[in-house]
Amino acid sequence: MVYGLAAMAEKKVIHRDFKLANILIHFPTLRRIDYMAPDFNVKDFLKAVKVEGCEGVTASTITAMEIKIADMGFAKKLEENQLAQTSLGTPLNMAPEVLFHRKYDTKADVWSLGCVFYEMLTGFTPFTGVSKQNLA
Repeated sequence: MVYGLAAMAEKKVIHRDFKLANILIHFPTLRRIDYMAPDFNVKDFLKAVKVEGCEGVTASTITAMEIKIADMGFAKKLEENQLAQTSLGTPLNMAPEVLFHRKYDTKADVWSLGCVFYEMLTGFTPFTGVSKQNLA
């Protein structure tokens, strides 16, 4: 996720709706016949996933996994020294400058990334509210 957002920022592209629901995990080696099998257990599959860089893991035991950033519907390419001002995205993950209709750049996506990490670690969004007014 970090590398993906960094590549976007390098090209001056803002996602503007970065949230957990827009993160896809793809296992290119997992075939349809495997996960459609009656005895396939996603829990067991995920337990067997090995992450590169872990001690004792060899290249032959690594399960390929790709993280993809989805839903680029609100994405915007900024020109040099340009800032965005449109308040778009999911309020629970919006940076304060987006929420309060101030000008912003790719750093607003970094705030949203922090919200995603928080939710991944705790299972809860870092902020609560049902509208932008509740979050202000």
